[in-house]
Amino acid sequence: PVLEPVTIRIADSEPQELRLEAATDVPVLITLAARDVDIKAAVVSTNHAVVVYADAPNRRMGVETLLVEPPHDEALVLRIERNDHGNARGNVRVTVVGLPTVTEDDRRRLEAAKLEATACLGFPNTTMTGDSAATFVAAAKLHDKIDDRSASGIALLHAAGSRYTRDADWEQAAELATDALGRLDETDAPALTAFAMRLLGAALAQHANTLGPDTHSGRGTVNRARKHLTEAATRFQSLGLAYEAGYALNYRGVSYLEAGEREQARADFTQALDLFRSAHDPPAQALSLQSL
Repeated sequence: PVLEPVTIRIADSEPQELRLEAATDVPVLITLAARDVDIKAAVVSTNHAVVVYADAPNRRMGVETLLVEPPHDEALVLRIERNDHGNARGNVRVTVVGLPTVTEDDRRRLEAAKLEATACLGFPNTTMTGDSAATFVAAAKLHDKIDDRSASGIALLHAAGSRYTRDADWEQAAELATDALGRLDETDAPALTAFAMRLLGAALAQHANTLGPDTHSGRGTVNRARKHLTEAATRFQSLGLAYEAGYALNYRGVSYLEAGEREQARADFTQALDLFRSAHDPPAQALSLQSL
């Protein structure tokens, strides 16, 4: 480790900075796993010149990846900023390691890090060329080759999030979320597993609308969506993640509303509102109130 893993509290709009020291000839991998708040991050020069921020898909549950390739300065500055509304408060777990380049697996791990860092730069910057989802998928394949199921699952989860939020490609988002869920369910990552389940349910619900809610395939797809959203809400609540559980129920409520089942939709929106209130999140509360 260049730096022992550290948890940083994000509670206001002021940037947080970490000063790092690393051997100038070693690739430095930085990962930032946020909870309860969305962030963006960058490695800045010592004179704080203009920088490009990295931001992963999957709001408040993304894992931002930055890679500093050699040769680089011995002293590095990591800047972390809140990328969320003013009431959002949360933590970010920062891990900084130097990557070896001796074995074939080492080189695959480094190439996967390059791909993920590129995708995290490309996702929030629409002017940059490239397909962030495809880049995350390529990284996942390299992680699979070294049997890192956790890293592969996270990369696939980001690919699914990119397809969902950036491309509105519901069918592929659902396929990628299914693959992510299969990997993450084998790891000790219950929150990310629940997130993959919710993303799968949300993507299936959207895909059901394109199939037609009154068709046989549309009904089957929306039933699958509700099953995943229900399970995701239950898992999030068991983890004490009220905000995330609220969104699972809100998505499920939308699926009932689209089907004309207003009473069930109202019940879901009401329950989601209660969860958002317990999470002290006014914008999310406004979403449920608008739905009601």
